[in-house]
Amino acid sequence: MFGVVPKIIWSKLVVADDDNLIKMQTNLFVVTAYRKNILLDTGFGDCLTDKEKKIYATTDDSGIDKGLADIELTPDDIDIVFLTHLHTDHAGGAIKEEAGKFVPRFNNAKYIVQKQEWDEAMNPNERTVAVYIPRRLKALEEADQLQLIDGDAELLPGIKAIKTGGHTPGHQAFEAESEKRLAEIRKIIEEPLAGWIQEMS
Repeated sequence: MFGVVPKIIWSKLVVADDDNLIKMQTNLFVVTAYRKNILLDTGFGDCLTDKEKKIYATTDDSGIDKGLADIELTPDDIDIVFLTHLHTDHAGGAIKEEAGKFVPRFNNAKYIVQKQEWDEAMNPNERTVAVYIPRRLKALEEADQLQLIDGDAELLPGIKAIKTGGHTPGHQAFEAESEKRLAEIRKIIEEPLAGWIQEMS
C-alpha cells in the first residue's frame, strides 16, 4: 500500500494485523455539473466471489446505494460513471447481479473508459487476470452504456479526462475547473504577489 516506503516507517502510522493487513476504506466522489451527476469510480461493489472477498479481506457490503441516498440521489440519478481504470477495487461496483446475470448498476449512465484500458481488461494476462474480470465488465458493453475514449477528452465544458497511464497502461484522471474557484485561487496567489512586486520596485 505504501510502495517503496519500508514497513518500519509506515507502521508507526498504520498498524498491520497478524496477517500483515491494514484497514482501508474506499470512498467515492460525486461531482455535479451542468445538471449532470458524475460518479468517480465505483469501489468493490457487491459481486465479489468468496475467493475475492478472502483475497481482499473485505468485511462490509457495498455502501454505494446508501452513500448516494445520503446525498439524496439514487443509482438512476447518475448520468456519467468515470472509471479511472478497471481493476476490481475501482470498477467492481459498476455492475450488479440480477437473476444470475451481470448488469450495469447505473441504468441511465454512460461509463467513460479509456480504449486502451478496456482492451487490457478484456484480454488480461497472467499478471492481470486477478484484477480484470471481463465476464462482469462486459455487461457495460452489452447494455450499450460503455463510452470508450482514446487519450485526453473534454466530457463537458471545463471537465476533462486526462490519460495518465502509470498504474495501468490505460489509466485516466478526472480534471474539473470551476471559474469561481479559479478566481478565488488567483486572488489568494496574485494579491500578495502583486504587493511584494510593488514593494520590490
